[in-house]
Amino acid sequence: MSTKPRAIVLTGEGLNCEAEANVGFLRAGFESKIVHVRDLLSGKQKLDAHVLHFPGGFLHGDDLGSAKALADLIQATRLDGKPFVDQLTQFVQDGGMVYGACNGFQCLVKLGMLPAFDGRYGEQTATLTFNDSRKFEMRWVKLKVLQSKCPAFQGLEQLELPVRHGEGRFSVYDAFGSVLPSVGEATLLRLFKDGQVLAQYAQKSGPSATSSPTQVYPDNPNGSIQAIAGICDPTGRVFGLMPHPEGYLNFENHPLWHRKADELKRKGEPVPNEGQGMAVFDNLFRYVQENNP
Repeated sequence: MSTKPRAIVLTGEGLNCEAEANVGFLRAGFESKIVHVRDLLSGKQKLDAHVLHFPGGFLHGDDLGSAKALADLIQATRLDGKPFVDQLTQFVQDGGMVYGACNGFQCLVKLGMLPAFDGRYGEQTATLTFNDSRKFEMRWVKLKVLQSKCPAFQGLEQLELPVRHGEGRFSVYDAFGSVLPSVGEATLLRLFKDGQVLAQYAQKSGPSATSSPTQVYPDNPNGSIQAIAGICDPTGRVFGLMPHPEGYLNFENHPLWHRKADELKRKGEPVPNEGQGMAVFDNLFRYVQENNP
């Protein structure tokens, strides 16, 4: 059996970023494979990896809200007589990592795998809902990376990544007002206090662009509360991000790569081969390798 860190990248049910994500894992050094989500839920594919990745896509056409149908399917699935969520929880408790990007992040939040305060997996306490613009947003954003418990973002300060979503607004309240403001506020405060916020949307455009978090559109493309772009669980091993790291694996993926290359050359700095998104996959590989000798 290979001693390389192993990753499983899910596909099917509308997911459509599995190929790019798989490339990211392979380049970082993982032994990675694409697996249909039904094969995992049926037991045909064992959860025998170090990292399980829920990639971006349009799960079930987002007909019940982004990723809600898959979250419900996972919650209803029993494997060997036990809820599949229990197996997923045990996977994390045993040191496994679960990573969701965009649609995958939405699924983990609605499944209750995030933020999972006090290890309460399966209890939904936040959501990702319609963008304030009420339209699909496809653009590049700047992220301020916070010091969090997630090893995938250690050592990073800023990232520029693409977003592609219609329901990316992070909120600790729901549309029906059933979450008391005091409860939502406590959830929000705890996310920051406990180091569970990965990154915030930062000001990118205009002459006064800074690394400060912003609520201003389009730099904050969806209106996320406190500009939150991603969160993790208390262990840091379950995490999700709305922007797509797998969308910036190569330097040339950036729409302004020619301009950026010229700017670097004028400064006498080298032009990188990799895009900034590879840093997330490289950090994951390093962490798994160091913690699974």
